[in-house]
Amino acid sequence: MSDIQMIETVTFRLKDGTDPAVLRARAEDLEAYFAASTGYLGRVLYQQADGQWIDQISWADEASMRACDAGFRAHPAAAPYMALVADGSVNMHHTAALLSRAA
Repeated sequence: MSDIQMIETVTFRLKDGTDPAVLRARAEDLEAYFAASTGYLGRVLYQQADGQWIDQISWADEASMRACDAGFRAHPAAAPYMALVADGSVNMHHTAALLSRAA
């Protein structure tokens, strides 16, 4: 088991006409970047019925999360993923865990 210390939650909407299956594929393309990042514990991508998406990433510590965020846009898989996201729809939160245990 791994202790989760930070949760990064990103909410967004897709550009009109974007196929959700394409977003899921581009999200999979980003997994190699996250998996190679120190402190990465896992990720869940949710789609709400109203069309909002939630990308939730678990981190071992804040420094690891911030280091990954700093290099995100430079990774080749980031631009194709972000190209599907509606302008102005992104909202990001970083939250420290008070009590959490991932299996």
